[in-house]
Amino acid sequence: KLKQWYQRRVRGYTQFKAMRRQIFSRVLREVGWEKRETDGHTDSLLRNMLIGTLGVSDDREVIDKCEELFKQHVSGDAQIAADYRGSVYRTVCRAGGRKLQQFVGTFPEN
Repeated sequence: KLKQWYQRRVRGYTQFKAMRRQIFSRVLREVGWEKRETDGHTDSLLRNMLIGTLGVSDDREVIDKCEELFKQHVSGDAQIAADYRGSVYRTVCRAGGRKLQQFVGTFPEN
């Protein structure tokens, strides 16, 4: 019975993440990753929430974009926008696994 209960819960959560990806990815396409001159503070908050939510929902496009932004940031080629930097870090760390942990472990402590 425990196994069946667990499988139902996992299946339900998987379906929930798929629903979030479907809804929020459309909104992120409209809002975009780049700040526009017409953006208010709520647009920045929305963009950050969308990136974070799609990252934990295993949206492959968002994960790939976050990894790309993180690599550019670490190499010094570009900065991650402060508005969503935390969501990018969280997404990359969550998706990165051991490979990322080893990479981050090479950073100097100070």
